[in-house]
Amino acid sequence: MIEGVFMSRIGIVDESGWDEILKESLKETKKKYGITPNIDKVFAVWPEYHQIYREKFELLLSGDTEIPYRLKLLIYSLVGSLNQCQYAYFWNQLLMRQHGMPQEAIDAVLGSVDYRNSSLDEATRAALAFSEKLTRHAYTITDREVERLKQHFNSRQILEICSVAAFANEINMMASALGIRLESR
Repeated sequence: MIEGVFMSRIGIVDESGWDEILKESLKETKKKYGITPNIDKVFAVWPEYHQIYREKFELLLSGDTEIPYRLKLLIYSLVGSLNQCQYAYFWNQLLMRQHGMPQEAIDAVLGSVDYRNSSLDEATRAALAFSEKLTRHAYTITDREVERLKQHFNSRQILEICSVAAFANEINMMASALGIRLESR
């Protein structure tokens, strides 16, 4: 563990302690984003978990799935905003801007504008409403909410929406609980 460098409450593993799989994964991440995110460095404390995290991230946010990347990113960003996760707030803004997301869409999921009253299409607003309810009160989701989604999405797409929102919640909770700090630029 590296002492004296505060990236999280549990520290990070020095690069010399990374196995080859972890080194390759973090090299690809750095190539894609220009830096190695601190969340990756913290999750490297448990290499097997880091590998699962990376695979889920790639599948759910970068993978070729049935829901468009734009919708995945809006869901992921809304959940981060609802959870008041500062780490997610920074990264989600960066990703949305990198992918040319209109400012109105960014404002709608980061809380400047209520997405329910935005110019986002009805299907997107339904997915965001479902994701919000999953984040705030998953135990209260009813058949009615799922039926609303079925007006716009098939079963596979609904599972993807649910998976992206659940994954965002997991990562936001980990980042907040572990006190993962933003990268210095």
